[in-house]
Amino acid sequence: RNRQCACFNLRATTRAVTQAFDVVLAPSGLTISQYTLLSVLAMQGPATINEIAAWLRMDATTLTRGLKPLIKEKLLVSTPGDDQRTRRVALTKAGHRTLEQARLLWQTLQAKIVEGMGQERFETFLKDLRLVASLAHE
Repeated sequence: RNRQCACFNLRATTRAVTQAFDVVLAPSGLTISQYTLLSVLAMQGPATINEIAAWLRMDATTLTRGLKPLIKEKLLVSTPGDDQRTRRVALTKAGHRTLEQARLLWQTLQAKIVEGMGQERFETFLKDLRLVASLAHE
């Protein structure tokens, strides 16, 4: 039954791909989750925790826990937001440097995946993933 379960297959694949990216990124000191977070902030700019959580489709509490080590390592900085209830998070110069180092490592596995699937199949795969996500939320 699990072989036909969308959730089982997505989670198993996600675990395998996450583990592979974590191994590749290890020399940078980042996990793929941390790399993704830094990448989003590099693209979007400083943002509130709720904005980041919405972009990443994750719980704000979980995100806050994930931010703490990056703030401690001075890769991110957290400052007061527009009101006392919000915080804005931004990349530091060290965060940008670490992200650039990690991006070179990330590109090796990303290219291997895209080349292995072929560009057209990879793009279709991404569209299919977005379709599955939208169908699950209807």
